[in-house]
Amino acid sequence: MFGQAILDLTQGFGADLGCGDNPLPTATHLVDCGYAIEQWRDTKQVHLRDINKGFDDWPTDHFDFIFSRNLVEMLADPLAFLNTCHRVTRPGGRLIIGTLTRSAIQDLLELNDIPYDTLRDESGFYFIVDVGEKQEHPLLSVRPSRRKPFRERLNGNPWPIIVSPPSRPTYEKLSIVIAFYNHGDMTADCVESIFADCPDCEIILVDNGSDAQTKEILRTRLGDRVKFIDLGENQGCAKAWNAGLNQATGDLLSVMNNDILVHSGGITTLATSAWNVGISCFMSGVLNTDLSFSRSIDTSCGATYPEGSALFFRRDVLEKVGLFDEGMEIAYCEDSEWGLRARLNGFNWATCPNTLTHFGQRTSSELVNCQWFHARNQERLFLKYRDRGVGEKIVVQRSGAVGDVLMSTLALRELRRQKPLAHIQLVAEPDSVAFLQSLDCVDSVAIDIAQDYTSFLDLDGAYERPLAQGYWIHPVHAYADIMGINVPTGLYSLPDTSQLADWAREQLQSVSEDVLVALIMRSKTRSMANWSEKKWVELVKMNPGLTFVLIDPDRQPCLDAKPCAQGTESLWAQPNVLDMTGQTPSIFHMLEILRHCTACVSVDTASAHIASAIPLPTVILFGGAAGWARAPLEGKFRLIQGIAPCYPCRNLGPCPRMDGPHCLEPISAEQVTMSLREVLFSD
Repeated sequence: MFGQAILDLTQGFGADLGCGDNPLPTATHLVDCGYAIEQWRDTKQVHLRDINKGFDDWPTDHFDFIFSRNLVEMLADPLAFLNTCHRVTRPGGRLIIGTLTRSAIQDLLELNDIPYDTLRDESGFYFIVDVGEKQEHPLLSVRPSRRKPFRERLNGNPWPIIVSPPSRPTYEKLSIVIAFYNHGDMTADCVESIFADCPDCEIILVDNGSDAQTKEILRTRLGDRVKFIDLGENQGCAKAWNAGLNQATGDLLSVMNNDILVHSGGITTLATSAWNVGISCFMSGVLNTDLSFSRSIDTSCGATYPEGSALFFRRDVLEKVGLFDEGMEIAYCEDSEWGLRARLNGFNWATCPNTLTHFGQRTSSELVNCQWFHARNQERLFLKYRDRGVGEKIVVQRSGAVGDVLMSTLALRELRRQKPLAHIQLVAEPDSVAFLQSLDCVDSVAIDIAQDYTSFLDLDGAYERPLAQGYWIHPVHAYADIMGINVPTGLYSLPDTSQLADWAREQLQSVSEDVLVALIMRSKTRSMANWSEKKWVELVKMNPGLTFVLIDPDRQPCLDAKPCAQGTESLWAQPNVLDMTGQTPSIFHMLEILRHCTACVSVDTASAHIASAIPLPTVILFGGAAGWARAPLEGKFRLIQGIAPCYPCRNLGPCPRMDGPHCLEPISAEQVTMSLREVLFSD
């Protein structure tokens, strides 16, 4: 086992963080235990939403060891993570940090003062951090920051890091089970293509009652290179695959159709992906929800699943998911059912196209009444999983600003948890669609409503209708009511913007050593709900030790009804200001800049929600609208409510007042400074 190859941790109390050998597609704080650590005795498995917040409840000097796999190099602030681990690990304890790929740890590889074995496995290696006598290291005494690259922080510090490169774990033996019914030459061609790519694998052929000619062809062409199991009659793929799997001896397993030809390197790709992720397949299927077969599969809708023409999985996955459902007789849906069961058990899969050629249902299409079998098996599948959303296509519509749509992600996440097998589509306006395209709580985000939906949830007007009747309701509560679910909690979902990290560092390189506070204005909408330039200047002057990053879609917008200030009284002329107004061409750019900041002050609701979801300590200035009914539900933030003569404002459009004070004008720079210091320095 790869952990014990580094260090014997079979004794003691520890925490396992990370995703095992599952690759992380985006920077994330979501942590799930892997499979190998479960073999260790007295190991506490900690599931955390946010690393640093999640450890708040653990006392100092709590663990003998912390094992972190494929995680630290993906975090926005690895130093904060290491600092937290340092606090909760006992003197003499160990932090074992497992890495994922060369590209993911390039910053660490470039360190000249850390020795490592040049013969290390290219797939990844491990850092052992010896906590020693728990003396505070200079690196960890620095207040955690998202600004400076990890490499620059670490380089030059004599931190006791030992790089030990054990080989990345790999499977010892691959067993492939192929069910067949007649078509001897096609089956032999399939097997030959597998052996050409993977000569050492175990192949088990399960005969579903083929004729004598087929048996003779296979005996002649394949001889004793394969194992044969003869079921005597056609009992269906599920029973055939199970018979083969019960005799398979490999720690990596596969079931395959006999009507495929493997491309060069195809088996290696599928096998490696399955070993790292848990499951791999040639392609993902889409569950057809139309039992009348009036449409083709190409226009069907429903949950995706790993398709069974070439399905690879680790043995531990099979032990958790179980064998194939033998109630799916003869043909069709046995892979669908197993794949959906794998989804419900929390497994993902890698899709590996271009690894083989699949000729398509050569055997099942010859069966009598094949459509009848298909329809019956599909009905069985729907009845089995109807409570988990199988066969449902749910369209959720929320128009309006990005902030309004962002607040719907909590309810969408809860809806996904309750109906994991449903296809969920979010329909929104173009700006929101572009920003939320990669949400993991929905299957798709689009401008237009998909056809053939089974449920339509209209979130438009969810809180606006009560507002028209004279009272505010938090949008998250309103959305949950319409979806018929309990009010969810947590941080809003955000897209990955790591592709803009180099751009953001370049923009901020002149202030990389400073404590950066983003100031987000709102020149584009509801200008009367803005803060005047005079107040922004007072805030900046009151905090000379902070660097303020100015963010607005427009270049140096006028924040008052009167002409902008000039000279030394101008906000843009202050010495501790980095003017980035007009330099964030998209909301993605703004988000990535925020990821590099230490705190945020915002008068824009959507930006405040985005900042708090990073999570970034945030001060929110609310004008007119009731702040408590618009605030994030979680995160480190402070609300300051503005007061205007027309408060509480119930007008969601442009403010009708053309003169008079801004909604936020009663808020002083002293109030904002106090709130800013609270979110920056309080626990």
